[in-house]
Amino acid sequence: MQVINGNRPKMSGAERAVITWLENDCPIPGIAFSGCHVTDRDGRGSQEADLVVFTPETAACVEVKGIRKRHTSGTLSCPVNGRWNLPGIEGDPVHVRAGDTNPLEQLAGVMYSFKHLAAQTADHDMFIAGLVLVVPNGGSLRLDKGPVP
Repeated sequence: MQVINGNRPKMSGAERAVITWLENDCPIPGIAFSGCHVTDRDGRGSQEADLVVFTPETAACVEVKGIRKRHTSGTLSCPVNGRWNLPGIEGDPVHVRAGDTNPLEQLAGVMYSFKHLAAQTADHDMFIAGLVLVVPNGGSLRLDKGPVP
């Protein structure tokens, strides 16, 4: 996959690892824009998506989150409307934007803004997928995501 802006200076290690995988090992053809700013639906500002990805099959906004502290293993609990947790890590196991409960809220904002932008510019009501990609930090993870919309 081709990645545009893949050498941004302020990327996290998790983002860098995902971009390296996309560029070298991803079997899906497409193009990804790293650090893509998407205009808010009200047109007064923008929100950054870690990645906006286009493949022959879909368009998706991706938020990349690395586990904040080293861990060996565990089950990351990811409720839709609550705080995420990982045994052995106090507080949020991944960075959560101020005012958000979990990364899904950050993702939803950029995903719906991108959908709105696509509808305005292409005059087409596109489905925009959203993905929070969690990168372990020195260990392995199991995921308890429950029902996800």
